[in-house]
Amino acid sequence: MKELKFSDAGHFNRLIWPDHGHAVGVDSAATSLMTDFARSLPMVIGGNIRIADARAEMKHQHTGFKCVVDEHDEFIGVVGLDDLNDQEVVKKVASGFERTELSVADFMCPKRALR
Repeated sequence: MKELKFSDAGHFNRLIWPDHGHAVGVDSAATSLMTDFARSLPMVIGGNIRIADARAEMKHQHTGFKCVVDEHDEFIGVVGLDDLNDQEVVKKVASGFERTELSVADFMCPKRALR
């Protein structure tokens, strides 16, 4: 049996973007739902997007997880819809943040914490 080895993701700055994306539908093969960034567009969201907008976008797109990029499209972390829940927002507001100023970057898991 082979052992799965983990590496720190902290040194990765760019996501691989294919030349074009492909549509996935109800009749698509299950393998087309697996994300290979060399073959399909990654689900990304800007780190500066307000959380209310991010939640709405993720719910509308029926996705629970996105890669977070900065203004230069560099990979900076990941965020899940669960990370943007009201309880987490209340915690941030209670610690002094303004609700309207909270962004995806305030709730994401930064790339340095990924393995």
